Amino acid sequence: MTVLVLVGNFVPVHRQYVDEKGWNVAKIAQNSYDIEGKVVGTFGFGRIGRLIMERLKPFGMKEMLYYDYNRADADTGQRYGVRHEDSVEELVRQCDIVMINAPLHEGTKGLFNKDLISTMKKGAWLVNTAQGAICMEADVAEAFRTGQLNGYGGDVTFPQPTPVDHPWRRRP
Repeated sequence: MTVLVLVGNFVPVHRQYVDEKGWNVAKIAQNSYDIEGKVVGTFGFGRIGRLIMERLKPFGMKEMLYYDYNRADADTGQRYGVRHEDSVEELVRQCDIVMINAPLHEGTKGLFNKDLISTMKKGAWLVNTAQGAICMEADVAEAFRTGQLNGYGGDVTFPQPTPVDHPWRRRP
């Protein structure tokens, strides 16, 4: 639901209608999109990541990608209609919508920082339903202000983690 609400621009639409008592369709439509035809990816393809991708499949995504430490077998990938990427950097570079569905640990704390976010498609959306500390709040806010991110959705708070080196990343 967070993906649909965020990409469909629901919150500003609701605010305009309720707070401003008006309905300016042109203003709302300029930042409202369908998810059909978009590239979506999940960082984390465990139980939750799989359930989310399964639910997004009928929406007609252009492509569905995932990155996880544990690569799923070919049958699982085919069942969910997803393709594995070899690094989180490669995943976010291709996606219009990036979802975070990974556990918080020293390897993921502060991972979504200005360096990683800057490699995302300009205007992408970021959805964090995992742990707030996986993202750097100030970096996400700055990316939103500059237009690097079109939006952020999350059901988690942002404690300020200390960025750490991520030795688990696969580098060429």
